[in-house]
Amino acid sequence: MKDNSLRLGVLLLMSCLPPITGALVIPALPKILYSFEGEAHAELLVRLFLTMPYLFTAIGAPLAGFIIDRFGRKRILIGSVLLFGLSGTSGAYLDSLYMLIVGRAILGLAVGGITTACIALIADYYESEKRQKLIGLQVSSMSFFTMIFLVLGGALADFSWRYSFYLYGIAFFFLPLSYYFITEPRRAKTHEVSESIPVNEVFPYIKIISIYGMTFIITAASFLTGILFPFFAEGLSVTSSTQLGLSMALSTLCITIVASRYGMIKSRFSFIGIMTTSIYLSSLGFIVLYLSTNFTQAILGLLVMSTGMALFLPNINLWVNTVSPEAYRGRAIGGLTTCHFLGRFFSPFIAQPLTDQFGLSSTFGIVSGFLLIFGTAIYFVSLRIR
Repeated sequence: MKDNSLRLGVLLLMSCLPPITGALVIPALPKILYSFEGEAHAELLVRLFLTMPYLFTAIGAPLAGFIIDRFGRKRILIGSVLLFGLSGTSGAYLDSLYMLIVGRAILGLAVGGITTACIALIADYYESEKRQKLIGLQVSSMSFFTMIFLVLGGALADFSWRYSFYLYGIAFFFLPLSYYFITEPRRAKTHEVSESIPVNEVFPYIKIISIYGMTFIITAASFLTGILFPFFAEGLSVTSSTQLGLSMALSTLCITIVASRYGMIKSRFSFIGIMTTSIYLSSLGFIVLYLSTNFTQAILGLLVMSTGMALFLPNINLWVNTVSPEAYRGRAIGGLTTCHFLGRFFSPFIAQPLTDQFGLSSTFGIVSGFLLIFGTAIYFVSLRIR
């Protein structure tokens, strides 16, 4: 039997691949826009370049969830890691902006497979308090990895924005690790689990759909920082990709620290209590960004936002894992992944009309007000349900 600690370590490394999908690109966005500024609708296309993987992650995740429930986790994980490396590095040599977006779309399919398989494997391998601790550790590891690649991506982008894409090749290093150390968990067949669960408890549709809806809305709103912050920083006279990468890496360090304590926090508070707290913190972060007149204040806003997201991400993952029957866990996680990444994909479509009409700073203020109202509505609805 393979060592469990090594298996866990490799699984956490696999989980760290999806977050770098955007982390490697965000610091280079202004330079990519400058490179293609002569093309029609270049500003929108560059933002789609960032978010296109999220649409195809949303498309691929439910399919991945169905496949891993029927045929197992390991094979789709390994195949997705290989596809991640091939499609991610395509940005280093493709010359057409449209072809670059196609490469990013394929990358999104790979992310859907990796994300769904990794979350399902943690739920399969571990139970109860151990599971909630490890889901927090998973998000913490993802954030730490993101922090490193934000810095590396920003530093390389100062030489050429294409250099950042070579870093996606780290996936090839993970392939043999995933093949050797990840074991296929023994799970009950779908019909066996269904027979052991009352019919009305087979799948909690209302609860799951509610979590999906909150995930989509909060992700779409919160991801506006990833899309708009590089351009907001330019307005504050920050032009260095390295400096931009470092500032956003600092925010992911905040997520790393807070998410690592999620298991302890969850033992004291309910899912809905953590959810509303994360929304209020995100709202506060946006209002700090709205009021920022220098880069230091803007970084403070990012840190407050990051604290909210550090609670939000492990909370929704554990919540869906907890309420989903084992035989349908892959599909439930696939649906959650779809809603999360759809929120990221639609974020630029929300941003564009708001920034055109009100400007970057006022957009942050509008989103802050929306999140405040949304979080309060969730709180009062939860009181009525109780």
